[in-house]
Amino acid sequence: MSYLKAAHKIEEASFSKIQEIIDQEHPDIHFSDPFEEAVLKRVVFTSADFDYLYNIKFSNQVIEKILYVLRNKGTIFTDTTMVLGGFNKKLLDDLGVSYR
Repeated sequence: MSYLKAAHKIEEASFSKIQEIIDQEHPDIHFSDPFEEAVLKRVVFTSADFDYLYNIKFSNQVIEKILYVLRNKGTIFTDTTMVLGGFNKKLLDDLGVSYR
């Protein structure tokens, strides 16, 4: 058996498996927006908890606000290291976005 060793390949395989599980076990889930889909799948990826597909709701134009921060080299603040651990830090670094 060969194991994936490159982080990006592990992440890619994980997201593929997440979609497979959604298709099989959560067929009622339909993402209304590609950004919401990306956020929800990232939460499932970092937590291994598919209940978040049902429990997280997006309000107050949060996707637009997130995109604004990403496009304008803003700062993302979080009060837990678990949330911080779920960030793709290389991507944020490449975008010039700070995180704390």
